[in-house]
Amino acid sequence: MNQQALIISVRLLDDRYHGSGSWPPSPFRLYQALVAAAYTGSTASETEVAALRWLEQLPPPVVLSQKHKQSTLTTYYVPRNGADAQQGNLAAAAKNRDAKLDKPWLFDARQPLQYVWFFDEQAGEAETLIQLSERVYQLGRGLDMAFAWAEQLASDKAQQIIIQHAGPVFRPTPQGVSNTLDCHSPNQSFDSLVNRYRGQSKRLRKGEFHKPPLPVFEPTGYNCPSSLLLFDIQNQAGELIPQPFTSAGYLTQRLVELAKQRLKPHYPEYAERYISGMGAKDSDKALRIRVIPLSSIGHEYTQADIRRVLVEVPTDCPLHLVDVEWAFSGLPVTVDLEIGEIVTACKYHVVWIPKYRKKALYVELRKHLGELLKDLAAQKECKILEGHLVSDHVHMLISIPPKYSVSQVVGFIKGKSAIAIARNYMGRKKNFIGQSFWARGYYVSTVGKDEEIVREYIKHQEEEDRRIEQLSLF
Repeated sequence: MNQQALIISVRLLDDRYHGSGSWPPSPFRLYQALVAAAYTGSTASETEVAALRWLEQLPPPVVLSQKHKQSTLTTYYVPRNGADAQQGNLAAAAKNRDAKLDKPWLFDARQPLQYVWFFDEQAGEAETLIQLSERVYQLGRGLDMAFAWAEQLASDKAQQIIIQHAGPVFRPTPQGVSNTLDCHSPNQSFDSLVNRYRGQSKRLRKGEFHKPPLPVFEPTGYNCPSSLLLFDIQNQAGELIPQPFTSAGYLTQRLVELAKQRLKPHYPEYAERYISGMGAKDSDKALRIRVIPLSSIGHEYTQADIRRVLVEVPTDCPLHLVDVEWAFSGLPVTVDLEIGEIVTACKYHVVWIPKYRKKALYVELRKHLGELLKDLAAQKECKILEGHLVSDHVHMLISIPPKYSVSQVVGFIKGKSAIAIARNYMGRKKNFIGQSFWARGYYVSTVGKDEEIVREYIKHQEEEDRRIEQLSLF
């Protein structure tokens, strides 16, 4: 069986959608737009009518949407539908306006909405609908002007487009756990829309207004589940490190803070709002990321320790899924039960040298400089775990919180220490900037399982340098 797919893509001209109902614009809205496009002339052709009747027989489509959110309540002033009462005087009718309250949906209008129908075998009706799509001028009725295009593809290619889609994917489901969209009803929707159009043209009869017949559609359940990311709590050796259940609150709070700090340079507007909730509005609540510590269950004697963390990312959250996964990955944590805080392990081996590699770190300076570097590191919430001051370079093993970059911390320590050296050892009591002591740049490497090797290397660095200097004499 050569299964096919019809994909109709719709782009709205404005970055907001005013149609009633939930997001995304329903398949019935698009069906209305196609019927309106067929009747832009005096009447639709028999081929177009046959194609529209064929489409209403198909199962509900998959809908590919953009990331979106609903705005706050907005007031629009629109002309009354009173041209008939003004004997056709449009200028007079336009002066009478009514306030209309609306909460439009906001999205990136550069990305199209896509509706994907699947069917058996290639169909000529699909080719007719492809041509008809190019005559679409609005999505349903109202303010939402749009244009469309379509294509017929093999089913597997259409499935690939769905898989690669970066935004929310709404799939029809009999139970419809989270959303309901109006879809065309077989053997009823097309005739109901034609009758409604005819009723609109004859609504004023014998001086009285008559409501046109209502369209017929079928509310259909659509499901668009959130993405779930599951993380193990491990040490740097890859071993699970269960956390006490009583520390669940501290664990969640700290993970949220670390992830926010990682994402903030890349999403300055969204990181705090959608991860920690700072500055979030009511319309942002459904878009926020949820962090759920998972305790161990399954046996009455099982300890309810936390071994994994589940991160739920709503499909329409402005933060990209891959970026959220990166933000929460690679943060080995343990809980300090005395203070109830998470301790993170981001350790680096850092080396830098004096300018021109002068042997400037003589005995008196080295005694003073060791304590100074530790104090400066502490000001950035860092800890020097191991350090050694050789005559012409500095070695240290330093632990840095994830919210700081290595360049921030090293730049701060080098800058402040150079000023202190200029003041205390170079006789420069004022107007000093200390820029002439340390050379630009530094060497850095991450430290993991090889931490003990790095510690030993730093401890014995001066002995190793002396051995190399002696060897270089020959």
